Amino acid sequence: MISLPSNTKFKVKIKTANFKIEFKDATREQAEKIVDGIVALFVEDKFVQESYDSIKGNNFGFCSISNSGNEFSVSAYLPEHVVNKEKTISCGSRISQGRATAGVNEDCWEQRGPNKCCSYCGSASFEDFMSIADKVIAGEKDYGIEKTDKGYKFYIQQPQVPNAGFGAIKFYTWHAPEGLSKEELKLINEKLHKAITITHEKFMKRLTKTINNET
Repeated sequence: MISLPSNTKFKVKIKTANFKIEFKDATREQAEKIVDGIVALFVEDKFVQESYDSIKGNNFGFCSISNSGNEFSVSAYLPEHVVNKEKTISCGSRISQGRATAGVNEDCWEQRGPNKCCSYCGSASFEDFMSIADKVIAGEKDYGIEKTDKGYKFYIQQPQVPNAGFGAIKFYTWHAPEGLSKEELKLINEKLHKAITITHEKFMKRLTKTINNET
């Protein structure tokens, strides 16, 4: 079962040739009761019955099944919460895509779960990114940082953040502060290298246990 924040909401959507139902802003318990109730009510609907096991599996809230115009989905999400709607930044991604207006800040920092994220590209703030690196190095459970084949992008792992709707899952380097000194850059790179190495080592340990069928 995926661990989620206590304020997580769920949307249940079912559409078949016989009926269409949609519930929003339900708690997990309510969503599970809705799904169980619908399955019990529509016992002759083959699509609903065949979808039930997948919907109620370990990924409850992150499963969507569609077939021949039918749909059965349960979606987990956090209530939207924007810390500062004032547009104080212009995202580097917007600029690189040629969508920026010269001299105008068009983006802001949104609060998504535990993190401040860019409203345009979804990147964590630099402060949150460094804080996560510190947690990895300190050995806090379920935190990780992975490098990618793109020098400007890193992946982030955090507890109770299964996707970008729940918090930051990536960092783009264009959100790093400008004007950093060589010494500051050196310290940052050393910290990231250490966090990335620790993350890789933890992954290899989990992989080895899986291969050896260890618990």
